[in-house]
Amino acid sequence: MNFLISRSYHITRIFSLIFFSFVTYIFIDYSPSILEGKQPDSSGYIIGDPLRPSIYHYIIKSLSYLGIDLFFFQKTILSISIVCLCYFLRKQKINIFVIIIFYFFLTLNFYYTSFAKTVLSESILFSLINFTVLCLIKINERKSQIILGLLLGMIFALKPIGIIIAIIILFFSIILLDKKINFLTIIFCFLLPIILESHLFYKNHDKRHSLLPITIAGKLFVLSGKNSFDIEKYPSELKPILRISKNEYSEVHSYLSTIKNPFLRSELLSDYEAVAQFQTFKLKKIIQLNYDKSEFYKKSNLIAYNLVKNNFLDLFTLSFSHYLGNWSIGSKFIFFERESLNKVKEIPKIVELRKSSGPITLPRLELLFLAQLFFIFLFLVLTFFTLFTFFNLIKERLFLKNKKNIFDILYIFLVQTYLIVVSIVNISTPRYLMVVYPILLLIVIRSGYLFLSLTKKS
Repeated sequence: MNFLISRSYHITRIFSLIFFSFVTYIFIDYSPSILEGKQPDSSGYIIGDPLRPSIYHYIIKSLSYLGIDLFFFQKTILSISIVCLCYFLRKQKINIFVIIIFYFFLTLNFYYTSFAKTVLSESILFSLINFTVLCLIKINERKSQIILGLLLGMIFALKPIGIIIAIIILFFSIILLDKKINFLTIIFCFLLPIILESHLFYKNHDKRHSLLPITIAGKLFVLSGKNSFDIEKYPSELKPILRISKNEYSEVHSYLSTIKNPFLRSELLSDYEAVAQFQTFKLKKIIQLNYDKSEFYKKSNLIAYNLVKNNFLDLFTLSFSHYLGNWSIGSKFIFFERESLNKVKEIPKIVELRKSSGPITLPRLELLFLAQLFFIFLFLVLTFFTLFTFFNLIKERLFLKNKKNIFDILYIFLVQTYLIVVSIVNISTPRYLMVVYPILLLIVIRSGYLFLSLTKKS
């Protein structure tokens, strides 16, 4: 009798998962798409550019061979992962009304769901992270350990930014495991997708290329425009190009200093750094230098060392600006729409700025404004929750014995470390923030419950 009840329960759960995943798929399919089907970096994934890991390229090829539409696949996987996250919350005994709100905040974020309808690896990364959270709650089961290892290996191999996430979750999985020996199972499964990706990559390429030299060059050029940047402290072979870049980007910093809105200022600085990365070598004066771009990129380690040595404070300020810029949702577009045409013309490098943005379909300005307020709210909740948890870690030695507290620390450490590393090595964009968007919602739920419990105690 118990066997029949148990079997009936599992069948009901499977059917409910299929039903709600189907509903979510329809919801995503018919929701507005903010991103266009192809973005500037889509072609790199399609052709298997050596700048990109091979996993997503082979997913595209495999689906094409099987006659399965890429967007159908991405929407399906994302839909299932969102429903699985809701099951995770139910397993945590979260109120059903809170789960419904969580579900709608995920599916109504059209920017988040739009990635399922474009040729980018982000949507699959989102789905893998969502599935990973579900596996963590059952980490002491062998099946979950195998799936978790494979998921983390895929996250690691899919995108460079996935490396940070995979390593952090691997570290916390040791804490969550009852038997530490089971970590070997996770590690073995974790290595399989990484080895597979490496095999697929070197099947078509002799060596890996990296975007890191380009990002380092962008930081050098954009910071060269600051008054605190002393060209004489840099190697002699860099001085001719730095004199030109200093002249080009000094007006950028003068203009940015007039903007009071910190989120808008950060978003624009990030865009100017993108301009510095990809458009500086196209400047007429730099073309006239006959400068070998590839030789310049080979000096990226030397450039990074000099930036840290000579302009550490500027580099720190730039990274902090990118951290804030990740939370800027449409500030630039609201600004450009509200400013008069004459004022927009006064913005330095306005043509280059517009080239630096990928093609998107914007919602109404009122919706953008509300979205910006919501993400400022998320930023404040994350900040206060981080401080609260850190204070408790110092105050109470038994804080780590509660499994919920371990998940709190995991969420915070994951989000904060990820955002800090991305802000240091790259530029800011809400595209990076979307990777941890569901985790941010989980933090909001957890902080809400903590606030209620503290209110009851007081």
